[in-house]
Amino acid sequence: MTLDNKERSGRQNQTWLLTAMAAPLAQTASGASWLTTALVGAVCLPVCWGLEWLAEKSRPGKWLCAVQWFWLSLILGEVLQWLKLCWPDSPSALAAPLVLLLLAAWTAGKGKEQASRAGSVLFWFLTLLLGAVLLSGVKEIRLDNLRPVWKMQGAHLITVFLIPAMGTSLTGSRRSWRPKAGILMLGILLSTVTSGVLSLKAAAEAPSAFYELSRSLRLLGIAERFESLVAAGMTLGYFALLSYLLSAGAAAAEVLRAGKGAWGSWSAAVLSGLFFISGFRLDSAILALGTVLTWVVLPVLNCLQRNLQKM
Repeated sequence: MTLDNKERSGRQNQTWLLTAMAAPLAQTASGASWLTTALVGAVCLPVCWGLEWLAEKSRPGKWLCAVQWFWLSLILGEVLQWLKLCWPDSPSALAAPLVLLLLAAWTAGKGKEQASRAGSVLFWFLTLLLGAVLLSGVKEIRLDNLRPVWKMQGAHLITVFLIPAMGTSLTGSRRSWRPKAGILMLGILLSTVTSGVLSLKAAAEAPSAFYELSRSLRLLGIAERFESLVAAGMTLGYFALLSYLLSAGAAAAEVLRAGKGAWGSWSAAVLSGLFFISGFRLDSAILALGTVLTWVVLPVLNCLQRNLQKM
């Protein structure tokens, strides 16, 4: 691979990450205050950037990859529950997440390059959609709804802001702070506009505050109640997220056994589908705590262990 190809691949992976972050941020940041989103993102995203540097210095051990693969399956099961909220009144609300999971597993099973290319294609569509919603909502913001208070709907926001850490094996050798800054800005915009229009109390109580926002706005003064368009866009965003996390699962499986990447993505998809069908869900605080342990604490301990072994 030439230097230009590496540069292009690095940018494509960053675009893929931004695309994968759009839907989960719309789900979680829209239910939190702008101050909470800013503080949580300002803590988590620099940690993710540091973990990318750490991943270059120390390759994770097999035991760590096994733990991360399993926890990814739990996170994927929760993501499928969020995806169901995009179609609350549809009879296919249960089937749609499973179909999308199969498509994402098929894409991730074909390799990281294929999955990142598919995710990058969706970037501009989601940019236009989110931009239209946020632009339409700006004029409806009530300033008294933007008081700087600490308000967060569960702890899922922490898990979402740590998603870049789950994909350190997908970024390659290209590290940049720009995607992290873009993720933080998007999260703050989503929380500001949603809570500013709906009120922080209403946003925190809604199962999907961003979806509720779409039901109360006119799309640039042209169309009313464009929630179906938003639901379709969110579904595509979740496809990018599912393929991103399943690709991370494939990378973990490759460490466990070379040539088993496709098996790793498919098995994670099957396990997460079982979690979704059974209705098994962890409390948001437990999921966030487990994510911090799995992708922050354990990788640091793994690096220290390997350095001590070398010494």
